[in-house]
Amino acid sequence: MQSQPPVASGRNPRGRRHLLRLLPLLVLAACSAGEDTGPRELSACEPLVATEARPRSVVLVLGDTLRRDRLGAYGGPARTPAFDRFAEGALLFDAAVTQAPWTKPAIATLFSGLYPSQHGVVSHPDLRGKRGGSSVASDVLPDEVITLAEALSAAGYRTAAIVSNPWLRSDLGFAQGFEHFDAHLASNTAPGKRVTAAARRWLDELPDDGRPFFLYVHYMDPHAPYTPVEDTVLEAQRALLEADARPMTPRARAMIRRVARDGRGRPWAKRGVAPSLALMELVYDQGVERFDRGLGDLLASLDRREDAEELAILVTSDHGEALYERGWGGHGHGLHEEETGIPLAARLPGTGPPKRTGCPTGLIDVRASLCAYLGVECPGPDAGRSWFAPEASARVVVTEGVIAQPAHRSARDRRYKLVSEPGGGVGLEKPRQRLPKAEPLSLFDLAADPGESRDLLPAIGEDPQLGEIVARLRRELAEGIPAAPDWAREERALDPETRKRLEALGYLGADPVE
Repeated sequence: MQSQPPVASGRNPRGRRHLLRLLPLLVLAACSAGEDTGPRELSACEPLVATEARPRSVVLVLGDTLRRDRLGAYGGPARTPAFDRFAEGALLFDAAVTQAPWTKPAIATLFSGLYPSQHGVVSHPDLRGKRGGSSVASDVLPDEVITLAEALSAAGYRTAAIVSNPWLRSDLGFAQGFEHFDAHLASNTAPGKRVTAAARRWLDELPDDGRPFFLYVHYMDPHAPYTPVEDTVLEAQRALLEADARPMTPRARAMIRRVARDGRGRPWAKRGVAPSLALMELVYDQGVERFDRGLGDLLASLDRREDAEELAILVTSDHGEALYERGWGGHGHGLHEEETGIPLAARLPGTGPPKRTGCPTGLIDVRASLCAYLGVECPGPDAGRSWFAPEASARVVVTEGVIAQPAHRSARDRRYKLVSEPGGGVGLEKPRQRLPKAEPLSLFDLAADPGESRDLLPAIGEDPQLGEIVARLRRELAEGIPAAPDWAREERALDPETRKRLEALGYLGADPVE
């Protein structure tokens, strides 16, 4: 099989063309007269309102492996002025989560509005030994899925994707609906400034014909292998690093020695800097900040456009990153907030002043929300809930998609989170190995314990309210995900170039994802 061409048509390989029509412009709800112009916090899951649902150009920006709690807007230590400024003028979600803690199933959910167990794009190359032989195959996003890009394309939108993650291949179904699918930067080494430049080129070449556009831009800066830490940055943080006495497992200590490098690629450990969790956090934050610089350049370009005030812009991530605070690093292994908690900010003209909400939402809700906002018909199954639809105060979001653990799921509402791990907990020294748990369920109060360090289940007999909370969240785990559509499943072998790029990301080596 030949390597994937860098720029490919998003036409469905089977020639399927969805005949969708643009809905008449509908008035969703009228904004209240005399509404305050400053940011306000929404009450529990209050629906958004818009003056009208109508076509607008949309830019969807995704920072790969970008965990929410490191960004400045969420109280994190990374310097993220571009995201922070954008969030100040947008709808900012404090409790957004991914539906899978690694890229391939998470992006399939973002595009389709379906859970991983529904769209089926969940196989991981680390399981290749069970398939026999040396070939590595990946499942394909089903042809029957009507992606957000397909729906918008059928409604008259120009569609383009600038992707820099090698999982997002046209022959794996991710180009469905994109007229322009640019994957020439699809490797871990593409800095954000190059991704931004590619997006700018496409925007600059757009015909001035009044047609709206949908642009998806995928950055890789926070993903491993991590950005080097320059001498000046480390020296400014040296006192903090030396004061960090948090315990580490032997594996964590060894991995931090390996990934923490200076500007010349030399391990900081060889220069006398001891490994610590603070050092790992500093290493990770360099990629977060590099992403923010690329984001800032892109947002500045968008602000210079004549249609800037009418542009809808969303900024989010596919998943977070564990930084050895629980003994393991990387992503795809667990369901704690460091892997599942993602940033999400949306600037949606016509929806009133900036807002901040603690209502849980997920990547699964983006397709339904944009379709409602734009007045576009998006047919086919969709498990998401629109931000514009009336919601009960007990909104619960489910996450699954753990590597090789399809039965593992979490369900969270505005305050509590229930984690179900029937296959065992993540091994501290070998994340791919699951350690038996006395009780496969864990309950956390995210308001009182955002770090998920205290399991409340042992106290369930002393607090009847906890029992009710567990029962409700267990129902969501069991019933909250609709049955998978009866679609044919397909796999395709990965070509040598893609395998090489995935190996550089750690997916096919001795320490996958890490």
